[in-house]
Amino acid sequence: MRTKKESYKESLEWQMGCVKSKKICFLPHKSLLTGQRERYLVVYPLVNMIVRGKLDPQTTFSSFSEGKVLAYCNIRPEIDGQKNFRPDILAFSTSGDVLIIEGKLRGKSHGKDQRAVGQLSDAADQLACYASQLKKYAENARKNPFEIWTELHRTVYTDIHGFPEMSKFISDGLSMSSPVHQIKMIEQVNNAIAEGRVQYGLAFNGPPDKELNVPGYNHIDTRKIEEAANAGWNRHLGTLHLFMIDPFKKRFKYLNG
Repeated sequence: MRTKKESYKESLEWQMGCVKSKKICFLPHKSLLTGQRERYLVVYPLVNMIVRGKLDPQTTFSSFSEGKVLAYCNIRPEIDGQKNFRPDILAFSTSGDVLIIEGKLRGKSHGKDQRAVGQLSDAADQLACYASQLKKYAENARKNPFEIWTELHRTVYTDIHGFPEMSKFISDGLSMSSPVHQIKMIEQVNNAIAEGRVQYGLAFNGPPDKELNVPGYNHIDTRKIEEAANAGWNRHLGTLHLFMIDPFKKRFKYLNG
């Protein structure tokens, strides 16, 4: 049974302005400020910057410019009968380029630096697992990618949370109303995932949140962070891009290079 239209606008995320864009689909959660602080302090600040074209100065992400990007948060494709593969951010551009990011929060239990950077290694390993599973999903969708992704969008976002259907999501977010252009773009996105032509990133909180009593990574040597993250990463998938997020100043520090 479908929920009422635009029910996601009643969510805490929308009301607080954490995610308030027609370019982003997300999964509302009642525990945004408690059990889901990772989304509040890492994922949503970054996804907002992505759809606003803030990655564009990095030449690696030149196609992710403002007005040319849409993003899914926690999309849940069913793979081998399971729906537990859900990257925090799956962003794609009108050029068919894809960026998949896993977010990580330094929690109160990660008091020691070594344990904190170890969490990044685990997150990188999880992201590599997502990459493998999403590649399998895209390979299986190659015969009719637009229909399959439309159905995935509907079951994850439209039926439960009242987001517009995928064709309208694309039309509203990218001003791309032509069905031919929409189909071509989704085919390019699906092919990129199926062929492993995807960029991957790991995002984590920089400054601590004193109000929520959440520590951050900003005082740890960036070389230790890179070393730990890459220790859990599958280098055959390419570069693991590292983003240290400052949700208060709405900016990020790119640690690669």
